[in-house]
Amino acid sequence: MTVIEIRPFRNGWKCFEAPGVKPPRLNFRLDDPAARPLGSPPMKASFGFFVCLAVVTTFLGLGDLSSAAERPLNNAPADADSAAVELLNQFMTALSIKDDSERLAAVLPCVHKSLLNNEGTDLMQTVKEYSYKKAVTNVALYQVPVRVTRVAKGGNSAVGYGKTAEEGRSDRYFVVKRDGVAGLPAPIHIFFPKDGTKPKIVNMGSL
Repeated sequence: MTVIEIRPFRNGWKCFEAPGVKPPRLNFRLDDPAARPLGSPPMKASFGFFVCLAVVTTFLGLGDLSSAAERPLNNAPADADSAAVELLNQFMTALSIKDDSERLAAVLPCVHKSLLNNEGTDLMQTVKEYSYKKAVTNVALYQVPVRVTRVAKGGNSAVGYGKTAEEGRSDRYFVVKRDGVAGLPAPIHIFFPKDGTKPKIVNMGSL
């Protein structure tokens, strides 16, 4: 019996040979005596290769053969919330504004109140100096309108403290970079309030 073993390792999956399984010969002929030592018809020698190819293809996400017409029109997976995608586009467009004052005024409605100062008129200083500054610098690297590759759903939780505390759910929306820009999609954390009001950005630091 031919044994093929496939197991995970640190950076993905690997497939290795076992007794009776060898790399395929793509130029063999059925009457080629050289194929006989494999102990079975030449086609069986190719089986391990195609199993490995299928595993790698699935792992890299290349196995989705659906046509563009079958994919969501809003450049997002089926489980993406339309209000969240709209918020992301509004947020990324706001970050792209050149004028500092106009940019900040456009960003404030997009973020959760826990990121604002006590008066709600500006970002908290720590947010402004770190995650906001980083997002403004890097927004040019990303597609706008955004393209969401996947959504990581969160559980029930709360954000903020004191007056800004609010119950709900935080999801991570992964947005891709522009064509020609290297790097993995970055997560933007979006909070969905328990009372059903509009979602807000709660973490932009990964941009």
